[in-house]
Amino acid sequence: MNIKDVLLGPTVSDFAQQWRVMPAHGDVARYQLISVIRCYIEPYWRDKRIKLVKRKDVDNYVNLIKQLKNRRTGEPLSDALIHSILKNNKAMLGYAVSLGLLKANPMSHVKLKAIQYRVEFYNKQQVQTLLNANYPPGPYKLAVCLGVCAGLRRGEVVALCWDDVDLEQRCLHIRHSANMILGELIIKSPKSGKERTVPISNKLHKMLRDARKTATSSRVVPLNPWQITIWFPTFAESLGLPKYHYHCLRKTFGTLLLHSGVDIKTVSVLMGHSSIQTTAQSYIGYDARQGAVAVNKMV
Repeated sequence: MNIKDVLLGPTVSDFAQQWRVMPAHGDVARYQLISVIRCYIEPYWRDKRIKLVKRKDVDNYVNLIKQLKNRRTGEPLSDALIHSILKNNKAMLGYAVSLGLLKANPMSHVKLKAIQYRVEFYNKQQVQTLLNANYPPGPYKLAVCLGVCAGLRRGEVVALCWDDVDLEQRCLHIRHSANMILGELIIKSPKSGKERTVPISNKLHKMLRDARKTATSSRVVPLNPWQITIWFPTFAESLGLPKYHYHCLRKTFGTLLLHSGVDIKTVSVLMGHSSIQTTAQSYIGYDARQGAVAVNKMV
């Protein structure tokens, strides 16, 4: 170790790698932090020494992050991603304080506002448009149907294997999820670590049965998550539908179940949520037409 390292401590980039492997993060978090550090910490903090990070440096960094665009879509970073980036930076600098590398967290003044999620979903007519559309070759239609008819997350769709599909008992066993980390497909437990079983609808059953006959992969949808993410919004727009992200299919599943009269506890279990509060607050959309029907039921 040279004298500069002793006096000024490690660079922010090096310190971020030390912070990433902390036991408290767990295996999944460590994988996810690789992307955050590689894409949003190392390129911007560069060789800045951790002990020299000041409030003005943080302000410049925050402004820069808010102006970035998604490298794949060219659109501004989502509020959720910006929130995650800043939250991780703040936690990392807080860890530096706990080690005595900083006297105070130079990011303590940055307030992380709660994310206000607007629930985007397709109505029944729009779902029919999706299910009856002409799709490109490959498992794309099956990916859409698994989202809108079974409520699977993108990572769960990609990780679903034929061994997880019970066509006789008409159910899906959701045991894994997948994510792309630095070009590698990482298989992990489902979100919240909860496995679940989801019934297969008649429409989905026929599609799975037909796909099984010609399957050449152990995975039901042998794509990577980013292929689905990039493809779906443009495809939906080409059908004259709102240009929503793939995840809105899962929200559509939960919302339409509730609008059909299914109780919120059942919907929460089918979606694999840790509580019904998550189902109600973050996933269930409001349809003005449903509201009109509801109030007219009153005496």
